[in-house]
Amino acid sequence: KALAVSPVISIVGGVTSPAGECANNIVLPSDVLLVNLHKILRVSGLIEPLATVSGIEAGVASLLNERTRLKEKIRSKHCHRLKLLEETEVAATQLCKQLHIDTSAPLRSISLVPREVSRPISAQNRSLSELEKRLKALMSSWEGRKSDLKTKPYYRLQRDLWIDFLLKPQLLPHNVKAVVNKAKR
Repeated sequence: KALAVSPVISIVGGVTSPAGECANNIVLPSDVLLVNLHKILRVSGLIEPLATVSGIEAGVASLLNERTRLKEKIRSKHCHRLKLLEETEVAATQLCKQLHIDTSAPLRSISLVPREVSRPISAQNRSLSELEKRLKALMSSWEGRKSDLKTKPYYRLQRDLWIDFLLKPQLLPHNVKAVVNKAKR
C-alpha cells in the first residue's frame, strides 16, 4: 500500500507513516527535530501546547501564508512607490516647463525672479548699503561733535551763537553794532 507523506514531515524529514496514523499523532519526545520545531512554534504563539503533527503542520502553514502575504504587501507597496515616483517626475517636469526652466542645461543657480526685475533690485540694494555706510559715518561724527560740545565750552558758545543767528535774525544788527563798538574801544 502507498504511503502518503505530509508536507511538514517530508520537509523536516520525519517519520513516514500512512496518512491516517500521521495526521493526529502526538510527537514523540525521541523525535528531536519535530520537538524543537514545536517549541519554536509554541514560543511564537502559533500552535497549542500539545505537540501534534497536525498542529505543527498548521503552524508551518500559517507561517508560509504569512510569508506569502508579506511578500505580496511588499510588492504592492513597491509598485505604489514607483507609481508615486513617476507621478512626481511628471509633475516636476510640468512645473519646470511652466517656470521656463531648461532642465537639459548644465546646473546653475536658478532664480524665479526675472532678470529685468532682479538687476534693478540688486542695484538698489547696493546703493542702499552704501547709503547706510555713509549715514553710519555721519552718525559717529555727530556723536563725536556732541561729546565735544559737552567737554569744550568754546564749541558750545559757538553753537549757541549760530542757533541765535538762525532763529533770531533781528539780533544780528545789534550784535554787529556791539562788535563794532567793542573793536573801536
